Amino acid sequence: MMGIRARRVLAGGAAAVAIGVGAVAPAGAATDPLAPVTAAASSLEAPYGMTVKTLTAARDAGFPIYEAAEKVLYQAPKRAFWMIEYRRVSSDYDLSSPTTKFVAVGAVGPDTFWVSPDSVPGVISINRTWHHQDNVAFPMVGFEQTDQRFTNSPLVQLPGGGPGIGIALIT
Repeated sequence: MMGIRARRVLAGGAAAVAIGVGAVAPAGAATDPLAPVTAAASSLEAPYGMTVKTLTAARDAGFPIYEAAEKVLYQAPKRAFWMIEYRRVSSDYDLSSPTTKFVAVGAVGPDTFWVSPDSVPGVISINRTWHHQDNVAFPMVGFEQTDQRFTNSPLVQLPGGGPGIGIALIT
């Protein structure tokens, strides 16, 4: 019977191999580039304290870390839409804050960006601007879409709750 530690090591190795394979695979090779990571990490639980230590090690190795800062519902004239704001974090204080974090692989994204979970999957938007229109009672928001995509894996959760940690592929 395989122990918990052995399963974690095997799953971590599978995730590392999956990330390495995904980083060198051609862009059109798979519809879900994080499928191997999703399969390997979907049932893991991190031991207490692993989140901050893992994030610190990833940051020290040169991987960008992004936090899901907030999810905001924006009003538009005909409908409302959700946007999730992601910010790049690097200080020890920010790495230990109670927000969901993602270790990014692939390309480096902007320091602050927004992703709509409802529309085109993972399109990174930047430069949030507010403008007013005479026939609309509330300020409207606009974003500039980039060619980059943000695809995140399922989160590894700490025992007893708390913020999760995941992997994000930025292409």
